[in-house]
This record gives sequence, structure tokens and C-alpha cells, in this order.
Amino acid sequence: MTDKRKPKTVKRVDRGESIEMVARSLDVTAANTGRWREKAGNGSGGFEKE
Repeated sequence: MTDKRKPKTVKRVDRGESIEMVARSLDVTAANTGRWREKAGNGSGGFEKE
């Protein structure tokens, strides 16, 4: 997933959508989605390429 889409993905989860549903809709794993959310939450904002 592109770095530009990761913050939007995290915002969807933060607005109340489940990680599993967001991940499934974007064809990514829930684990990755959760990891992106953790990185965004700790202020790193650096969605490094994975």
C-alpha cells in the first residue's frame, strides 16, 4: 500500500470501523493495519515502506 493511503486507512479505524473490515476492504492484513495504527499513534508518522 502506498504511504499516502496508510494515514487514510488509520483514520478509518480511528473513526470506528473495525481493523478487520478496513483491512479486508483494502486487501491488506489486519496485522499490517494495526501496525500502521500503532505507528501513527506513537507520533512517528513515518509510514516506512514495508
